[in-house]
Amino acid sequence: MNPAPVDPARSSRSATARLPEPLPELPVVAAIIGDEAGRVLLAQRAEHGEHPGLWEFPGGKVEHGENAPAALRRELMEELGVDAEPRCRVHRVRLHEPGRVLVLDAWRVDIRAGCPSGRQGQALRWVDVDALHSVCMPPADAPIRSALRLHEIMWITPGLVNERQLPEWLRALDLRLRGGVRLVQLRLPGVDPLLGRRAAHLLGDRCRAAGARWLVNDESSALEASAADGLHLTASALRRCDARPLPASKLVGASCHDARELAVAARLGLDYVTLSPLRVTPTHPGAVPLGDAAFESLARDCPLPVFALGGVGRHDLDQVRALGAFGVAGIRGV
Repeated sequence: MNPAPVDPARSSRSATARLPEPLPELPVVAAIIGDEAGRVLLAQRAEHGEHPGLWEFPGGKVEHGENAPAALRRELMEELGVDAEPRCRVHRVRLHEPGRVLVLDAWRVDIRAGCPSGRQGQALRWVDVDALHSVCMPPADAPIRSALRLHEIMWITPGLVNERQLPEWLRALDLRLRGGVRLVQLRLPGVDPLLGRRAAHLLGDRCRAAGARWLVNDESSALEASAADGLHLTASALRRCDARPLPASKLVGASCHDARELAVAARLGLDYVTLSPLRVTPTHPGAVPLGDAAFESLARDCPLPVFALGGVGRHDLDQVRALGAFGVAGIRGV
């Protein structure tokens, strides 16, 4: 018996019908309001509703027809009684929740008039950025507080083979710090342990003097002797992790290359990721670049701050931010 002919149109309709409906998005805005002491303002959520009693960055829902800056101006006048001017985006978080996708858009704002007060009965408090990790906040706010401890440019140190290279290596560090770099990843694979510890000590002193944070890549043998601000995991180390390797007081990031690794980093509650390679890079000539479209798709759905890595530099910052990145990372291009 010959099988009945398949109707292509019907088959196409059936496949289309099986596709899941996209979840509705709930756009929300949050304000990063700072003071001269380096603190940021938090508001306490009401005891009824979602996340009762937790602390969050002030803001609220975006109404129909509003953009993020307009929504922030309205919300801050209603909630805090201040006239505020949004200055720049800090980070945008897309968080999948049951039945919806929460899109939290956080901006730094300047107060033009008024003094913040809880006009809806909510408590307010000022918290130092480095103490935010100890505050109970909703899940969508956690990546925002991580972003506040980061900088949009991450310089990754070049390798160090012997003691003779150390002066030039330090000059390269000093040049970046003078140029405004405030986030440094110490990566010295295969370095002699004594040289690695000395380099870490000198780098740490320079970073602290410049007000920069520094991280140790887990390929470096200098980790155990360092007083770094955190740890950067390789992709292989990330895959072996079943829990966050350091407390929340330290920064932890990871190298990622695909959606699976990004999901692991988010599940572990890391503070940031690098996503690579965006483009062709001389250090990894055989690696297939993601390209703009794939990078944007991956970065868009990752709640953590994403640093673009591979074939990009400081001059690409605006472009990669348009693709959903938080910043750029690299050796030569930074």
